[in-house]
Amino acid sequence: MFKLVKLWKYEAKKESVAEVTKEAYLSCNATSPIFQNDGGNTTVRLERSGPFYFISGEKDHCQKGQKLIVVVLSKKSGGSASSSSSPSPAPMGSFNGPAIAPAGSDARRRLSSNGEALEFLHGSGFRPTKGLVVSALRELRDDWESALLAFRWATAGDRCPSVCLAVWHWMIWVLSQHGKFGLAWRLVQQMHRSSVLTRRPLLILIESYAASNEVGKAIKTFHAMEKFKLYADTKSFYTLLHALCKHGNIEEAENLLLLNKKLFPPETEGFNIILNGWCNISVDITEAKRVWREMAACCIHPDATSYTHMISCFSKSGNLCDSLKLYDQMKIKGWIPGLEVYNSLVYILARENCMKEAFNLFEKIREAGLKPDTDSFNSLIIPLCETGKIDDAWNVLNDMVLKGLNPTIGTYHAFAKVESMEGTLKLIDRMWEAGCGPVGDTFLLIIEKFLRLQQSEDALKMWTEMKRHDIEPEPSHYVVMVRGLIDCGWISKARDFNNEMKLKGFRKTGIYFKAKDFLVGGTTNAWKIPTSKTNSLNNWAQGTRFQIGDSLVWKYEAKKDSVVEVTREAYLSCNATDPISQNDEGNTTVRFERSGAFYFISGEKGHCQKGQKLIVVVLSRRSGGSASSSSPSPAPMGSFDGPAIAPASGDAHRIGGSSHVVGALVVLGGLDGDGGVLNFMRDEMFLVEWGDLNFLVCDVRVPGKVIGWGKWMIHL
Repeated sequence: MFKLVKLWKYEAKKESVAEVTKEAYLSCNATSPIFQNDGGNTTVRLERSGPFYFISGEKDHCQKGQKLIVVVLSKKSGGSASSSSSPSPAPMGSFNGPAIAPAGSDARRRLSSNGEALEFLHGSGFRPTKGLVVSALRELRDDWESALLAFRWATAGDRCPSVCLAVWHWMIWVLSQHGKFGLAWRLVQQMHRSSVLTRRPLLILIESYAASNEVGKAIKTFHAMEKFKLYADTKSFYTLLHALCKHGNIEEAENLLLLNKKLFPPETEGFNIILNGWCNISVDITEAKRVWREMAACCIHPDATSYTHMISCFSKSGNLCDSLKLYDQMKIKGWIPGLEVYNSLVYILARENCMKEAFNLFEKIREAGLKPDTDSFNSLIIPLCETGKIDDAWNVLNDMVLKGLNPTIGTYHAFAKVESMEGTLKLIDRMWEAGCGPVGDTFLLIIEKFLRLQQSEDALKMWTEMKRHDIEPEPSHYVVMVRGLIDCGWISKARDFNNEMKLKGFRKTGIYFKAKDFLVGGTTNAWKIPTSKTNSLNNWAQGTRFQIGDSLVWKYEAKKDSVVEVTREAYLSCNATDPISQNDEGNTTVRFERSGAFYFISGEKGHCQKGQKLIVVVLSRRSGGSASSSSPSPAPMGSFDGPAIAPASGDAHRIGGSSHVVGALVVLGGLDGDGGVLNFMRDEMFLVEWGDLNFLVCDVRVPGKVIGWGKWMIHL
């Protein structure tokens, strides 16, 4: 199935798009087009595989390079389409093709081998240029194997000289986005051998490692600049800090800033990166205030950017009073508030229902010589929607359009969260007409809204509407639909969606649960000798539930302590001489690849004997058969300190010690039609294990009533 793809937007009647034959393309002849349109918004449905040729219908435009070839590859039959299978069309400015549009990861298999694919590219008649290859890599960014073929084609022999660094940078970026860091490093090494390596490829890898939560590797890549004889300047250092903060590793970035004072003396710019992380990424006002005080302690004076970040944080935190105080202080210090400051203040005033003051301040934007942008209008629209003033929000949006500003996807999503069924359908049509969605996330939040309101029929209508717009459901859509239908009591319909999801192969992705990173003890520096038995880390572990794919993260002073994974016997005897693994770098991460018990002790002499040790029991993400098969039984509490398997609910009873199963009842039916086992606990808890969904919690006193689902245990 080929998606309807909008290819061109241009000024109507002053330009046109003509589809022609290959011969007409080569000779720039538009006299006998296959298809031609000058409406300003031209779309083409790609109904077959093979090349499509397009040229401009305006005189001499084609001769000057305004032309495009799109090569469409066939889909493997039976494959599932995904939203990532059709990359966005190249921008109008690069109307000089070809752009190779893959139809999913199976597209490359249309050709029987890589050699055949390269032969196809070599025979296309086009000489690779920097612009052409970069456009191709951009279009192929979701299919790294095809992108690598295009790269090999471009760099074969003398086709693309070594000075085309942008091509190498794009290829390294594509590979790192898919986690192919080994291949990316090979390209870096090749650039180094050719004496064309710059800092840019390493900075790309730093950003990608940070996005993958590989903090240690991001930092090591920064230090690798020295190995390649590249000077790590302040700009590169700040790039590292920004990448870490952008992806939530703000504490690590701050530690780096303070630990490297000698190499990179503290400046306002560096602290602003950390401040931005706490203010706009984490939105943690407590940490933001601490950094503000730290700046003063280091004799670093806040600038306009510093004030902007703090006001933004106060605004997002709902603190109107401090937002206005800091705004006044900023002006007293001589800093001129920028547009972002006004947007933050307008938002918090509107959110706190100070609408008159919000609109007055909005007018002051123009008085200050600034021009309101889309974010300015969104600062009014979003809180108006949140507070139910939908008509007022529409008035602001209409005014926004009259001012020549286009609503963003975020603008429309603010309405999508609160509109009725009729209003939602009109909104989707408006988005489509404006060329701004709808996208998969649009339908995801709409479906969530209707299911939350117990409007199952409307949610199902939106599912149909989503498919009408050629948007293929992602795993997240199925999860939301299955969970929501269960909550609404539509068990049979939930079963249908669950089965459909499994047929599409989503069952194996572990989509019901997102892997989590757990900081040991919940805080930094918790890996130490406990002050008392009640303060032991095993007590913390008993209140946390771990599953396959989750990770444990230890923070401690490097080289002065260590984390040692050992066997149960070594744990009981505090024996670290034959460890399974050991690390003393100060930032240790262990990812759980299996269910069962894991044992950790300190490698420092005498620490384990004094209680610095930890047991974690990891649960399987899938269940099958009986409850005992999905949750490994802990050893008796009396034998040693831990472990206990903690439930997910705050009201749940802890398994372990005196609590155990005393009876079982087979329950017929279920989402997978396999039935389940109901376990009776001594304190009258009821737990149903039910196929792929792990556990459904049912009230046996009311047949068919589902209380909740997940791995929850609820007192009835």
